[in-house]
Amino acid sequence: MIINGEEHNDLCVGIDLGTTNSVLATVNLKANGDIVSRVVNLPRAVDMYSMGLGSNFTMKNLPTLPSCVYYNVERNFSPVVGDFAKSRYSLRPHLVAKSIKSQMGNELAKGLSADIPDKTPAEISSRILSHMLNGAARIYHQSAINDAVITVPASFDSIMCQATLRAAELAGINIRRKDGTIRSILLPEPQAVIYDFINQVHNGEIAAQILDLSSEKIVMVFDLGGGTLDITLHRISRRKDMPDVLSVEDLAINRYTLLGGDDFDTALAKEMFLRYLKKYVAHPQIVQKIKHEESSVMAQLLSYAEDLKIHVSMDKSGAFGDINSSDAWGDEDIDNYTVGGGIGATGFAYDDAFTIQELENVWEKFMGKNLSFDDFKRLDEISAEQNTQNIIFPILDVLKKCANKLGTEDFKIDAVIMNGGMSLFYMVTERLKKFFGFDPIVALDPDQAVARGAAVYHYFLHKYDEKAFINETAPYLPKTLDADKKSVKNPEKISSTKNVPEVEKSPEPIPYIAPMKFILPDSLYLATAGNHYEEIISTGTELPHQSKKFTGFKLPAGTNRISIPIARRDLNGTHKIIAKGNILFPAQNISSGKDIFVAFNVSMNAQKIIRMDAWTCRDFQGDKVIDKGATEILVATGMESPLNRVTTEGTQIAPKIFPNSGKKLNATMILKDILNLCRQTEKAQKNNDQKSVSKWAKQIREKKTEIFTASNPEDFAEPLLDLFGNNQNLELFKMTCIIIGRKIGAVWTNSQKRRLANLCWDQVAGEMHFITWEPSGPAVNTKIQAIYTLYMCASHDDLEQMQGLHRYDKFRIANLYTHAMTKTDVDWIYAEFRKDYNKAKRGTPSKIQISAHALGLAFRLGDNKKTIASVSKKQIINELCELISSHNMNSVEIGNCIIALGLLCDQRYHNTLDSKSVLKTQKLLGDLKDSGLAFLQFAKATEVAQKMIEGGELSADEEEFLLIKVDD
Repeated sequence: MIINGEEHNDLCVGIDLGTTNSVLATVNLKANGDIVSRVVNLPRAVDMYSMGLGSNFTMKNLPTLPSCVYYNVERNFSPVVGDFAKSRYSLRPHLVAKSIKSQMGNELAKGLSADIPDKTPAEISSRILSHMLNGAARIYHQSAINDAVITVPASFDSIMCQATLRAAELAGINIRRKDGTIRSILLPEPQAVIYDFINQVHNGEIAAQILDLSSEKIVMVFDLGGGTLDITLHRISRRKDMPDVLSVEDLAINRYTLLGGDDFDTALAKEMFLRYLKKYVAHPQIVQKIKHEESSVMAQLLSYAEDLKIHVSMDKSGAFGDINSSDAWGDEDIDNYTVGGGIGATGFAYDDAFTIQELENVWEKFMGKNLSFDDFKRLDEISAEQNTQNIIFPILDVLKKCANKLGTEDFKIDAVIMNGGMSLFYMVTERLKKFFGFDPIVALDPDQAVARGAAVYHYFLHKYDEKAFINETAPYLPKTLDADKKSVKNPEKISSTKNVPEVEKSPEPIPYIAPMKFILPDSLYLATAGNHYEEIISTGTELPHQSKKFTGFKLPAGTNRISIPIARRDLNGTHKIIAKGNILFPAQNISSGKDIFVAFNVSMNAQKIIRMDAWTCRDFQGDKVIDKGATEILVATGMESPLNRVTTEGTQIAPKIFPNSGKKLNATMILKDILNLCRQTEKAQKNNDQKSVSKWAKQIREKKTEIFTASNPEDFAEPLLDLFGNNQNLELFKMTCIIIGRKIGAVWTNSQKRRLANLCWDQVAGEMHFITWEPSGPAVNTKIQAIYTLYMCASHDDLEQMQGLHRYDKFRIANLYTHAMTKTDVDWIYAEFRKDYNKAKRGTPSKIQISAHALGLAFRLGDNKKTIASVSKKQIINELCELISSHNMNSVEIGNCIIALGLLCDQRYHNTLDSKSVLKTQKLLGDLKDSGLAFLQFAKATEVAQKMIEGGELSADEEEFLLIKVDD
């Protein structure tokens, strides 16, 4: 059938792509016009059984599908979605993607085997979507379903929404209109809850007494799922011109909050882990084994914790029936809950029992019991150090935003609609009842409401004009209503096409809920010079939005580029950069010597993608236009502002320190000399004068060496940072400044390091935020050096944002080194090592010497920082030993693998590695000594590694030998 000028089937599908469970619903239209939304029982594997020489799955059809994907190693990593996948997590956590929604927007999914073909959260999520769509297609006898609405948290940012769209596209959903623009297939989850609630009230499925909508109400939707908490406020009223139509206005949305059932499970599993250790405290070997297998043990305990949480919740809610204490046998405590069973990773059982008080003590930190309703009035005063990861703090955030929008603090919440799998947890409902002073509405099925509401929304998109219904033009609502038949006579349809004759239509049911608008959860700011921030889009702004014209900005002298940092403001008052882009203008327009001003405006569409249109002009007001430029900026929350960076905690291994010559240099003068030499070099390069290029390059190297050995490295910080920032068009000088900063910046102040990091981030901002694609030209070397330098000046949180650079092969070595030195994203380092490992095993060319060395550095000891990785040291050692014994590598590759072994087995510090792995490594090194003349090529590496394994002290030269890398 044709809907809105495009071909569709007549099946309306809504999908709740959840953290813990996913649900698919469809709608049926009754003869009286009622829209009935029902969840579809989808098939999935629940168990496996043997069948001859192979095996097969036991299948069931159930309404909620666990959002888990198991990659079956026995069947070439083919994905299995649902219940069976969830059951595999405790046994094979590295092969199961779980709670993947919490990672949406990340470059790579964490914690999975490098052999799994799906690398990104979007790719993994597409498996879940495909499974649901294929199952529904078979049930409804469709060849395929390529049209559906998918729900997302209202607080999802642009990167997360884009990742969800990508997952939908990979699953076969048509995400674009004919003109190439994105279709409105993403719906905020709270809006889906509202659609479902009003639809059920309209159909009489929910008694109107539960929430009387005859008068205006302010309603909160509290959606606590497996991994996220969404809280929104809505004003629901009846339209004066059409009382049968409910108008819903979004008032406020909380900030993105990673809090859900997973956190409750993790907190309990951690307590179980401590009690597990305590149980075997008299057996040190068992305790050591438990600690060594912590990741596998925790996977099993998480399963036990989740089961216990569900059991306790059902017990407290009366699901098992009321228990009279007089019926209990003897003195047995009916509030004593047993838990545990076998732990396959260790072979030692965990058997335990918790009282209800002990369990509540574990979960109490999530209840925010010290906060009350009126605390929203002093939200800015609440200490940033206070525990904000609780269910109340985000409510205060929403109440504050609502007060600001309404212009008064004197308002009340009329009802709270509970949604999400955790909303029925007894501690949550009891806490909200005490907080608000009334019972929250839990009449809806929280596991199914979102999908049902999405299906209703999908019906409205099909029935009425899509762009009009989502308010991209104007709301489509009929002007006349036949009250008896509830049909429309001669409806007026808003259209972008003018002067089109009105076409007589058959009667249609009235949309009894007016279209809801999308709003922005948090204000966005432009970060300007001097650490100032100017609001460009305010909290609660309805989307899509076009800002006013911003004027009064001046293009820096001698540059043709403006940087566009977009920031948000945290509750503690600090601003953080969340996205950055650049607009370049033709260079010939800035060489006149006259002042050049910049004006711009900002737009944001319903998918939360920001577009900035800027133009250079001769006047302050922005009217005399010289040239125009534009950029699209993706907003990614969680990225810390370069202006607020702090140094990585813990002891860092300092960059190479050159011998101090005792000579104090004039920092400004020598840096200006280097600047002039760089200009001469680039000029000679343009003229293809290689003789002059060599001459100037040699002088630059000599002056760099002078700086490295100077007695006053701290004096170079300010002039270097200033000259760097003012000469962005001179590529060679930028790269030279970055290298100098890395070599001597260890003695700079934290503030100066932050500025250096900011300048380094600027070099790779385009690649980080998808503004540019494959880097090329002289700028590549600058970017590579910038990545190297980040290890000594960027914060730990910032370094985790480097995932956007991993897709560029030209940055691979720099990425590996920086992550290794800072112990960030170690799972990615291991994934890269495995790529080289497989090549080396086959005897084909690889870069194993780089990735193996990086992996060893990432596990080094002695810096008081823990290495967090899914892979164990034991596994890496086995793989390195296997590689070295294969004789498929050259001497350089073998030497680096030996150094990696030494770092992994290092006994100079407390090392939890098992003795078998150490003995295996020592035997391998001993065998290498007996291998003949070839051993001489990697004898130094073997000597250093053996010293480390034996706990001996390394000389300064030997320590530096560990850090050798490809450098400038």
